[in-house]
Amino acid sequence: MFRYDVQLQEISQNLKTIIDNIGEGIHVVDADGRLVFINETARSLFHPGNFDVTGKHIMEVFTGNRSKGEALLEALKTGRVIVEKEETLFRDDGSILTISSRNIPVKLGSRIIGAVKISRDDAVVAELTRRLIDLQTGLYKSVGAGERAETKQVDQFLLPPAGIESIVGISGAITQLKHDLQKIAAVDDPVVLCGEPGVGQEHVARTIHAESSSARRHSPFIYQSIKAIPGSMVEEVLFGRQSPGGVDAREDGEQGWQGIIGLADGGTLFLRDIDAMPGELLARLVAAMRERRIYRAGGPVPKGVDVRFIIGISISSAAAGDGEGSAGEDLSKAWEDAHKDLCSKVGAIPIFIPPLRDRREDIPHLVAHFISEFNSKFGRHYRGISEAVSIIFQNHSWPGNVRELKYTIERAMLLFEDDLIRVEHLTPNLQHIADKLGLSESRLPATGPAPSSKAGPLISGRPLRLAVENLEIEMMNEAIKKAGGNISRAARLLGIPRQTLQYRLKKYSNLIARSTS
Repeated sequence: MFRYDVQLQEISQNLKTIIDNIGEGIHVVDADGRLVFINETARSLFHPGNFDVTGKHIMEVFTGNRSKGEALLEALKTGRVIVEKEETLFRDDGSILTISSRNIPVKLGSRIIGAVKISRDDAVVAELTRRLIDLQTGLYKSVGAGERAETKQVDQFLLPPAGIESIVGISGAITQLKHDLQKIAAVDDPVVLCGEPGVGQEHVARTIHAESSSARRHSPFIYQSIKAIPGSMVEEVLFGRQSPGGVDAREDGEQGWQGIIGLADGGTLFLRDIDAMPGELLARLVAAMRERRIYRAGGPVPKGVDVRFIIGISISSAAAGDGEGSAGEDLSKAWEDAHKDLCSKVGAIPIFIPPLRDRREDIPHLVAHFISEFNSKFGRHYRGISEAVSIIFQNHSWPGNVRELKYTIERAMLLFEDDLIRVEHLTPNLQHIADKLGLSESRLPATGPAPSSKAGPLISGRPLRLAVENLEIEMMNEAIKKAGGNISRAARLLGIPRQTLQYRLKKYSNLIARSTS
C-alpha cells in the first residue's frame, strides 16, 4: 500500500510541475467557490508577491477584479463554459494586465464539483505579433535590397505558387474561375473571395498576385487572418504606429513599426476573417482601400499606399441549406449577403470559389496532383487509388473541400506503404461510405498508374465517369421537367446553386432535353 501511495505522490508532484510551467494561468475552485489550486503562472499574473490565496473564496481572491471571480462562479452555478474576452485589469500590486479567460465547470457525472479558470496574458501574444511583423519587414527589406544570393531560401519562401496553371481542375466552374482570375489580375481593383472553408482562398489570392503586373508580382504578398491578432493589437498590426514626433517607431524605441498594409506596399495584402474586426477599424480599412492611404496609430498625417487588397470571406457549409431542395438558393443568398456591402463600398470585384461537391469531375485530377506531390515528399511510389476508393470519393460530400481531400491523400500515403490507396487506408468516416455502398476491394479492379495532375481521371476506360455523367443527365432532365423549364427551380430541386446547374447544362447541352412548357 505504501508503494502505491508513493507512486501517487510522485504522479501528483509531476503533474503540479507540468501545470506550474505552462504558459496559462490556472485557478481551480471547489463546489463552494473556494480556491483549491493555483499554478505559478496565475500567481505571477494576478497575485505577484501574494502567496496566501489558497483556501480563500474566489471573490476574496479577486477583490480588485470582481468580474473575474463572478465569471468563475457563473460557470460553477450554470454548468456552462464562460468566455471572457480581452480586458484590462489591475494586479494586486497595482500594475496593469491585459487578459482573456475561459471558465470551465468540472463535473462528476451530472454533479458540478468545481470549476477552472484558464487565463492568458494577451500582452505576450501581442509582443510576439509585433516581433513577427518586424521579422517579415526585415526579410522583405533584405530581398528588396538585392541580397538575392544570401536570401535565396527566403526569397523562394516569399514567392507565391505558379499562376493560373497551378489551379487544378477541368470542370466548368474551375475553367470559368481561371478565366475570371486572368482578367481580374490585369487590374488593381480590390477583390472579395467567398467560399466555404477549405476551397483554397489563399491559393486563389496568391494566383491573382502571381498573375499581376511584373512590378506587383515581384513585390510582397502578405497574408493575415484578423482572428489571429489580439483585439487590442488589430489597429497597430494593420495600420502601424507613428511616434508623436512623426518618426516611425515602436513603443520600445525600435524603428520599422509600419503595419502590414505598409509592409505590403507595392504588392498584395490578403486579409481573412474581417468580420472579427471592430466596426470603427473596419470603416478605416474600407477608407484605406478606397482612398489608398492610411493613418497610423498616433499619427495625424496620412501615408499613401499602393496595395492590392484581397478580402477572404468564409461561408459555412451549413449555409448550403437544411433540406427541402433549398441548398442552392440558400448558398447563393449567403454568398450575396456576405460580399454585397463590402463590394458596394469599395468597388471590389466578387469571386465565388465553388465547393468540391459541385465539381466532382475535378476529383480525379486533384487526386493525381496530390499523389504526385506526396510521392516526392515522402519518397513513396503510389500509382493511384483503387476503384473502391474512387467510388467513395465520388460519393463523399467533402465538407472540408479540397483541403480535406488533400489531407486524406497525405494521411494515407504517410501512414501506409503501398502502390494504391485502398479503403483500409482511409479514415473511419470514409470507410463507412464503403460499408453503406457494399464496396469490397476484392470485387473491384484496381486503377491504373497515377497520371500527372494534367492528365485525365485515374480509372482506365473511365466507366465510373460515364456512369456519373449518365446519372447527372438523367437527374437534370427529371428536375427540369418537374420545374417546367425554370432553371432556378430545377437547381433547388437538385440542391445545387443555379450557376452549377448552368455549367452542367452547357457541358451536356446536346444531351439535355429541356422542357419549355
